[in-house]
Amino acid sequence: MTNIEILQALSTIVYKIDEEDEDEDAFQLTLLPPATETELQQLADHFPKGQLPAELEDLLRFSKGWKDPYEELVHLNGFGEFGYEALMPLAINLQNDGLGNCWLLEVKPDGSLGKVFFACHDPAVLVITANSLNEYLQQQLLHFQNPDKHPIGVDHPSTGTVYLSAPNMSDMAVFKASNPSLTEWLLPFTEEEHVVADLRQATAGDGFYWGKCQVLETRKHPTVYVWILQKKKKGWLARLFGK
Repeated sequence: MTNIEILQALSTIVYKIDEEDEDEDAFQLTLLPPATETELQQLADHFPKGQLPAELEDLLRFSKGWKDPYEELVHLNGFGEFGYEALMPLAINLQNDGLGNCWLLEVKPDGSLGKVFFACHDPAVLVITANSLNEYLQQQLLHFQNPDKHPIGVDHPSTGTVYLSAPNMSDMAVFKASNPSLTEWLLPFTEEEHVVADLRQATAGDGFYWGKCQVLETRKHPTVYVWILQKKKKGWLARLFGK
C-alpha cells in the first residue's frame, strides 16, 4: 500500500481500545487537513537542501496526519520538537505518547528520509521502530485493525529488552580496532571517556541504552548508524568508594 492509501484506510476503521468493553464507544480517526503551501515551505526550510522529499511532500499535500477523539495526534510535519538533538540531529517528531517519549522520522544529511525511531527517556533507550515511513504507517494501520498488536513504545517488549540487555554497545578501543574506516572520525573521542553504539546492522526492535551516558554530549556519525556516547562522570562518593 502507498502512504496515502494507508491514511485513507485508517480513516475508515471503526476502532475500540477494548473490544470486550460493551460500554465503550467506538470511534474513527480524523485525518488532519492537507498542509498549506506556507507550511510546506516552512518545513522545507528545515531540510538540508531546502527541499522536501517527494514521498513526504505528496503525503502532506493529502493530509498532515490524524487524531483520535482523545486528541492523540500523529503529525507528519512536527520538525524541531525533539529535546535531545544530539541523539538524532535532524528528525520529524511524528508522535508523542504524553509521557515525554516520541517517535522520530530521521532526516538524513542529504535530505532523504531514514528510519523511524522510538526515543524514550524512561527507560533511556533509542529503538528502531520501522525502517521507513511507509513501514511505520503500516504498523499504525495494523494496530488500529488489531488493537492487541502494539507498535514499539514504552511498554513494548523490544523497549524492555534494549533496556535490560543494553545491546549494540562497544568499548571504544575494540570498536576502533575493528572499524579502521572510521578512525579519522573517532579521533576526538577518548577510550577512557566514551563508548560506541552501533546500529549499522540493526533492524526494527533493535536499539541502545543511553542511560549511563551524558546524552547532550552524544555525537552521531553523519552517514552511518554509529553514535559516540560520553560516559557519565562519577560523583565524589563513587570515586571515594571505587564504584
